[in-house]
Amino acid sequence: MLWKNRLKKDDLALLARAAVLRGLNSAELTQLAEHCRVQDIKAGETVLEEGHSANGLFIILDGQVEAFLPRDSAHRQRSTEIVLGRLQPGSSFGEYSLFDQSPAFASIRSSRDLRLVFLSAIDLEVLANDEPRIGMIVYRNLMQQVVERIKTSDRGLDLFARDTH
Repeated sequence: MLWKNRLKKDDLALLARAAVLRGLNSAELTQLAEHCRVQDIKAGETVLEEGHSANGLFIILDGQVEAFLPRDSAHRQRSTEIVLGRLQPGSSFGEYSLFDQSPAFASIRSSRDLRLVFLSAIDLEVLANDEPRIGMIVYRNLMQQVVERIKTSDRGLDLFARDTH
Protein backbone atom coordinates (compact mmCIF):
# COMPACT_ATOMS: atom_id res chain seq x y z
CA MET A 1 0.00 0.00 0.00
CA LEU A 2 1.44 3.35 -1.03
CA TRP A 3 0.99 6.04 1.63
CA LYS A 4 1.32 9.30 -0.25
CA ASN A 5 -1.58 11.54 0.74
CA ARG A 6 -1.09 14.26 3.34
CA LEU A 7 -3.74 14.95 5.92
CA LYS A 8 -6.36 17.59 5.20
CA LYS A 9 -7.46 20.22 7.69
CA ASP A 10 -10.65 18.25 8.45
CA ASP A 11 -8.53 15.23 9.35
CA LEU A 12 -6.82 17.12 12.20
CA ALA A 13 -9.99 17.24 14.30
CA LEU A 14 -10.40 13.49 13.88
CA LEU A 15 -6.71 12.87 14.61
CA ALA A 16 -6.99 14.88 17.84
CA ARG A 17 -9.40 12.21 19.16
CA ALA A 18 -6.77 9.47 18.94
CA ALA A 19 -5.95 8.08 22.38
CA VAL A 20 -2.29 7.73 21.45
CA LEU A 21 -2.08 11.50 20.83
CA ARG A 22 -3.89 12.56 24.02
CA GLY A 23 -2.05 15.45 25.68
CA LEU A 24 -0.69 17.07 22.51
CA ASN A 25 -1.69 20.70 22.03
CA SER A 26 -2.95 21.89 18.63
CA ALA A 27 0.48 23.15 17.50
CA GLU A 28 2.10 19.83 18.42
CA LEU A 29 -0.68 17.89 16.70
CA THR A 30 -0.14 19.97 13.55
CA GLN A 31 3.61 19.25 13.70
CA LEU A 32 2.99 15.54 14.07
CA ALA A 33 0.44 15.58 11.22
CA GLU A 34 3.11 16.91 8.86
CA HIS A 35 4.87 13.54 9.25
CA CYS A 36 1.72 11.47 8.67
CA ARG A 37 0.10 10.06 5.54
CA VAL A 38 -3.55 9.19 5.09
CA GLN A 39 -5.28 6.59 2.96
CA ASP A 40 -8.91 5.70 2.22
CA ILE A 41 -9.44 1.95 2.24
CA LYS A 42 -12.50 -0.01 1.13
CA ALA A 43 -14.32 -2.43 3.43
CA GLY A 44 -12.87 -5.93 3.34
CA GLU A 45 -9.31 -4.92 2.40
CA THR A 46 -6.42 -6.30 4.44
CA VAL A 47 -4.36 -3.45 5.85
CA LEU A 48 -1.67 -5.48 7.60
CA GLU A 49 -0.86 -9.18 7.36
CA GLU A 50 0.30 -11.40 10.19
CA GLY A 51 4.05 -11.89 9.98
CA HIS A 52 4.68 -8.72 7.99
CA SER A 53 6.26 -5.64 9.50
CA ALA A 54 4.02 -2.70 10.29
CA ASN A 55 6.97 -0.26 10.16
CA GLY A 56 4.94 2.33 12.02
CA LEU A 57 1.74 3.35 13.71
CA PHE A 58 -1.72 3.26 12.14
CA ILE A 59 -4.45 5.54 13.54
CA ILE A 60 -8.11 5.09 12.58
CA LEU A 61 -9.77 8.38 11.67
CA ASP A 62 -13.05 6.90 10.43
CA GLY A 63 -14.38 3.40 9.92
CA GLN A 64 -13.56 0.19 11.71
CA VAL A 65 -10.97 -2.58 11.52
CA GLU A 66 -10.91 -6.10 12.82
CA ALA A 67 -7.81 -7.79 14.19
CA PHE A 68 -7.72 -11.49 13.37
CA LEU A 69 -5.54 -14.56 13.06
CA PRO A 70 -6.08 -15.86 9.52
CA ARG A 71 -6.92 -19.48 8.85
CA ASP A 72 -3.99 -19.81 6.50
CA SER A 73 -0.98 -17.54 6.34
CA ALA A 74 2.58 -17.84 5.16
CA HIS A 75 3.56 -18.37 8.80
CA ARG A 76 0.86 -20.59 10.31
CA GLN A 77 -1.96 -22.96 9.49
CA ARG A 78 -5.07 -22.81 11.69
CA SER A 79 -8.29 -24.78 11.56
CA THR A 80 -10.31 -21.55 11.45
CA GLU A 81 -9.94 -17.78 11.41
CA ILE A 82 -9.89 -16.26 14.91
CA VAL A 83 -11.25 -12.72 15.37
CA LEU A 84 -9.36 -11.01 18.20
CA GLY A 85 -11.27 -7.75 18.32
CA ARG A 86 -12.45 -4.63 16.55
CA LEU A 87 -10.95 -1.16 16.65
CA GLN A 88 -12.93 2.05 16.22
CA PRO A 89 -12.03 5.65 15.27
CA GLY A 90 -9.39 7.04 17.61
CA SER A 91 -7.80 3.60 18.07
CA SER A 92 -4.40 2.66 16.74
CA PHE A 93 -2.41 -0.45 15.89
CA GLY A 94 1.09 -1.35 14.77
CA GLU A 95 2.63 0.03 17.96
CA TYR A 96 4.77 -3.04 18.66
CA SER A 97 6.81 -2.33 15.54
CA LEU A 98 7.80 1.03 17.06
CA PHE A 99 9.53 -0.71 19.95
CA ASP A 100 11.16 -3.78 18.48
CA GLN A 101 10.56 -3.85 14.69
CA SER A 102 8.85 -7.22 15.16
CA PRO A 103 6.41 -8.51 12.55
CA ALA A 104 2.69 -8.20 13.20
CA PHE A 105 1.28 -11.00 15.34
CA ALA A 106 -2.18 -10.59 13.77
CA SER A 107 -3.75 -9.43 10.54
CA ILE A 108 -5.87 -6.28 10.28
CA ARG A 109 -8.76 -5.91 7.85
CA SER A 110 -11.18 -3.04 7.30
CA SER A 111 -14.67 -4.09 8.29
CA ARG A 112 -16.14 -0.81 6.99
CA ASP A 113 -14.78 1.83 4.64
CA LEU A 114 -11.82 3.29 6.42
CA ARG A 115 -9.82 6.51 6.62
CA LEU A 116 -6.48 5.57 8.10
CA VAL A 117 -3.40 7.58 9.10
CA PHE A 118 0.10 6.14 9.01
CA LEU A 119 3.10 7.50 10.93
CA SER A 120 6.28 5.61 10.05
CA ALA A 121 8.63 4.48 12.81
CA ILE A 122 11.42 6.54 11.22
CA ASP A 123 9.30 9.70 11.08
CA LEU A 124 8.22 9.26 14.70
CA GLU A 125 11.83 8.81 15.78
CA VAL A 126 12.92 11.95 13.90
CA LEU A 127 10.00 13.91 15.37
CA ALA A 128 10.76 12.64 18.91
CA ASN A 129 14.40 13.72 18.55
CA ASP A 130 13.46 17.16 17.21
CA GLU A 131 10.52 17.70 19.57
CA PRO A 132 11.13 15.69 22.77
CA ARG A 133 7.83 16.72 24.38
CA ILE A 134 5.85 15.26 21.45
CA GLY A 135 7.93 12.08 21.60
CA MET A 136 7.47 11.74 25.36
CA ILE A 137 3.69 12.15 25.14
CA VAL A 138 3.25 9.76 22.22
CA TYR A 139 5.54 7.07 23.67
CA ARG A 140 3.90 7.36 27.10
CA ASN A 141 0.46 6.92 25.52
CA LEU A 142 1.74 3.99 23.46
CA MET A 143 3.09 2.29 26.58
CA GLN A 144 -0.24 2.79 28.36
CA GLN A 145 -1.98 1.22 25.36
CA VAL A 146 0.40 -1.76 25.31
CA VAL A 147 0.03 -2.29 29.07
CA GLU A 148 -3.77 -2.16 28.78
CA ARG A 149 -3.72 -4.75 26.00
CA ILE A 150 -1.50 -7.02 28.11
CA LYS A 151 -3.85 -6.65 31.09
CA THR A 152 -6.85 -7.46 28.90
CA SER A 153 -5.05 -10.51 27.55
CA ASP A 154 -4.08 -11.61 31.07
CA ARG A 155 -7.70 -11.28 32.26
CA GLY A 156 -8.80 -13.45 29.35
CA LEU A 157 -6.21 -16.10 30.20
CA ASP A 158 -7.25 -15.97 33.86
CA LEU A 159 -10.90 -16.57 32.94
CA PHE A 160 -9.85 -19.44 30.70
CA ALA A 161 -7.73 -20.98 33.48
CA ARG A 162 -10.64 -20.74 35.95
CA ASP A 163 -13.03 -22.38 33.49
CA THR A 164 -10.76 -25.38 33.01
CA HIS A 165 -10.53 -26.30 36.74
